[in-house]
Amino acid sequence: YIQQVEDDIRGKLFALTNIFLKTGFGLGFIVVPLVINVLAPVYTAFIFHGLVVLICLLGLVSFKRLNKVYSSNTEHWTLNTGH
Repeated sequence: YIQQVEDDIRGKLFALTNIFLKTGFGLGFIVVPLVINVLAPVYTAFIFHGLVVLICLLGLVSFKRLNKVYSSNTEHWTLNTGH
């Protein structure tokens, strides 16, 4: 979906996505060893994979809600095409 964004903001969006990915990996390398010392590896994997799935589901639900709000208010929105 990022590649379908307008050219003038695509680079910024790629950069933001890259920052999120690298931040997630960095935090994972710091937090997971601390948790795995306390919990068994199977519970640690369950917790962190479960968090990712939960965040994705919450993002999907919020995206659907926003999409429903914006699609129901289309008569109030106009597209500025520059013409």
